[in-house]
Amino acid sequence: MTIFPRSKRAIAGLAVVALLSATHPAAALDPYTPPIWNGVYAGLHGGMNWFEVTAEPDFGTLDISSGQFGAHVGLNYDAGMAVIGVEGDLNFEMGSYSITADSADLGFPGIAASGYVDVTSSGSLRARIGMPIANRALIYATAGYAWASTEYGVDGTYGGRPVSYARSMMFHGIAYGIGAEAFVTDNVVLRVEALRFDYADKPLTFERIGNTGVSIDPSSDVVRAGLSWRFN
Repeated sequence: MTIFPRSKRAIAGLAVVALLSATHPAAALDPYTPPIWNGVYAGLHGGMNWFEVTAEPDFGTLDISSGQFGAHVGLNYDAGMAVIGVEGDLNFEMGSYSITADSADLGFPGIAASGYVDVTSSGSLRARIGMPIANRALIYATAGYAWASTEYGVDGTYGGRPVSYARSMMFHGIAYGIGAEAFVTDNVVLRVEALRFDYADKPLTFERIGNTGVSIDPSSDVVRAGLSWRFN
């Protein structure tokens, strides 16, 4: 007398399972989602870098727009609800700014000069934390250490004699931003990201002149896209 009701419950349960299998076959057959973001990856990226350089005492703001191309390598740990990782990148910059001035501009007789600032390279080492969305996409935030290398100099004449000074300067600071990634094949991932770089200020010096009394404080905003190959 008690077998029949239990049998009905069992049949009803099997019917529910069959219905779920028909509508969600992958979930029914394999309810476990593998950690697809796990492992090492490397790739190439490119975009735009907008530099802003301020000086103290206040000599105004120098804006340099630069194309940027580079490479990145990283490691992710997929914890399911979150993806934690670390990434390093090396970038080649194409930013350059030049200015020409003479005695009327500088207020000193017998002087004519041209100055330049070149942004040559940059890089960062950052931590990342992301959240998987949909099946094969990820949004993330990132922050860490950053550096940038610049070259600057002055060429001109003073009292009819040629004068030339040149120097390279490395800036150190922090980088932070947000980004998104999505698989386009089983191993290729497309990314877009926006990053902010804030560098510590440094004194402007020239050979044989020493400290000019001017402090340089650069920062930059980067928007770039890239492709990564995942080795998993």
